Amino acid sequence: MPIPEIWTTLYVSGGKKDKINKIDIVGFFLQKGKIDQQALGKIEVQDFASYVAIHTQVVSKFLSNITNEKMKGKKMKIEVAR
Repeated sequence: MPIPEIWTTLYVSGGKKDKINKIDIVGFFLQKGKIDQQALGKIEVQDFASYVAIHTQVVSKFLSNITNEKMKGKKMKIEVAR
């Protein structure tokens, strides 16, 4: 039986070119997403996108919490990375 993944990677449609940094992402995920700091893993900010590791158990709760929320005044597309 495969071991269930404890981390899920989320895609965020904003990056360095949108003036988004790790601190913005951490603040957004903890405040708007209402998740614990322990549920947050590695964050990688690229030029036009960011990838965030998050505990698999809190993904659906997080995604429902951030519906219609904005990061730095912009509506970001946030979804499970493919």
